[in-house]
Amino acid sequence: MSEGKNKTIRIQAPMQAVVHQVNVAVGDSVAAGQEVAVLEAMKMQHGITAPTSGVVKAISVAVGEVVEQNGAILSLDSGTETVVVESKTDTQDLDYIRPDLAELNARLDRTLDAARPEKWRDGMKKATGRRAKMLMIYVIPIVSSNMVN
Repeated sequence: MSEGKNKTIRIQAPMQAVVHQVNVAVGDSVAAGQEVAVLEAMKMQHGITAPTSGVVKAISVAVGEVVEQNGAILSLDSGTETVVVESKTDTQDLDYIRPDLAELNARLDRTLDAARPEKWRDGMKKATGRRAKMLMIYVIPIVSSNMVN
């Protein structure tokens, strides 16, 4: 970001990327921290935010265009106008488990040793201490006289 004498701020790309989305148009008012564009690099999307509030003066890129590192994305005229964007704060219950995931967790819990009968668990403990006996079967090839030349 570079600042000129007439308070025009140039928003630059932090890396070489493809412009995935431009969220503003020329003449739009933007607030500090508002997302103005989305860049895509290495299959990840990176939001570009406005450093200060102002009015979009020019857009230097189009959707689908490759922008180089430190290439101009857009210019903001940061005059005395203050733009206020209401922040929407959603409170989420971090312990909430969706019903489909709760059903999956219940199914998986039934496969754990804790869900098995006590008798089975005791038998497995005893069985794991013993060495398994292996039955060896030897196959002896039968050679008949017609096979030999």
